[in-house]
Amino acid sequence: MKKYHKFIEYAYLFIALFLIEETIRTWGDNSKTFMYIAMAIMAMAMFFFRRWFRNKAERKNQ
Repeated sequence: MKKYHKFIEYAYLFIALFLIEETIRTWGDNSKTFMYIAMAIMAMAMFFFRRWFRNKAERKNQ
């Protein structure tokens, strides 16, 4: 189960990097650019939140 949680964490990070690349690629179109930036920020926040929550659960189980 631990590998599954780590995989999901890094999937969020991969999504954030992809969205940052899309932001750079679509810089001229303002509506898409701000949407990609917002989604990238949310994906990075989910990465750190999931990591924090997983580490907290692991410390509790030790």
